[in-house]
Amino acid sequence: WIGADLQRRGIVPDLIEAHKFTVEGVIGHELARMAGCPLICDIQGGTDVRVLKRKKGLRERYRQIAREAVLFFPYAPWAVEPFEKMVGMSKHKCRNLPVVPGFDSYSASPVVSEDRLVSVFHLDVWERKNFPGMVAAMKTLRANRPGATLDIYGRGSPAVMLKLVRYIRQHKAEDFIRLCGPVANGKLRDVLRNYAAFVLPSKEETYGLVFAEALFCGLPVLFNKNQAITGYFESSLIGYACDPFNDADIAAGLENLLTHQEKYKSNIASLQAEGSLDLFKRGNILDAYRAGLKEALAAAKDVRYRRTEK
Repeated sequence: WIGADLQRRGIVPDLIEAHKFTVEGVIGHELARMAGCPLICDIQGGTDVRVLKRKKGLRERYRQIAREAVLFFPYAPWAVEPFEKMVGMSKHKCRNLPVVPGFDSYSASPVVSEDRLVSVFHLDVWERKNFPGMVAAMKTLRANRPGATLDIYGRGSPAVMLKLVRYIRQHKAEDFIRLCGPVANGKLRDVLRNYAAFVLPSKEETYGLVFAEALFCGLPVLFNKNQAITGYFESSLIGYACDPFNDADIAAGLENLLTHQEKYKSNIASLQAEGSLDLFKRGNILDAYRAGLKEALAAAKDVRYRRTEK
């Protein structure tokens, strides 16, 4: 239908970009063949890797896409390896493309004496963001740090809010887990910088824009050791990479962040000063995207594309 619509409108594309490799990539691949133009694909790791593993019947098509597309835009480096292993995608055709942040300047986070931790996520996806794991880890942490608290910011439906309030009560966590409601993007920086560390041990996380924003605010971060921002920095510089399916490891990560808060905040301040975090800034992300488009169009001149007919 899309191909027929393009033909009816007289639109001849020079380049087709598909969002998720494993979903829109199949459509984009067919359209690129029909139009005889190059294809590029985004790779949204959380969804794409899950679909890649499950849709075995599409593996041959995925191999064709990996072979014929001229460029790929993974949101984070960790998502490249599964595609290399399963469908032979070349990492040399990949250009990391982070999500554009809600704010674009750096600030320092002072070392705070209280064991105050913070998390931010949409509460309706509380299971994927591992809310139960955070509650369990905080209960363990409180054995050695009885004053430790975790403030959770984010919007959620009334039904989910009620469910989480009940969960907190059932686990006797009212004294140290607080649901703080939504916070405007313009106010997020002022909120984050006054905590010891940022915590989000998601079970599945493509990239996690809020990690970049936490680093912009000078906060050390706890994240999924195999996903999220894995691959952008050495984890020991910016915080703790945990096993999100192991509550004890999440608790160990929280303890690590609090114990070494000053060191991590100093490391992050240095990364800010030397420009190592600039790859997460809006201007650099847009420049990387434009450069990728130009590269794909240039590469297309040396590649033959088949036109297919229905």
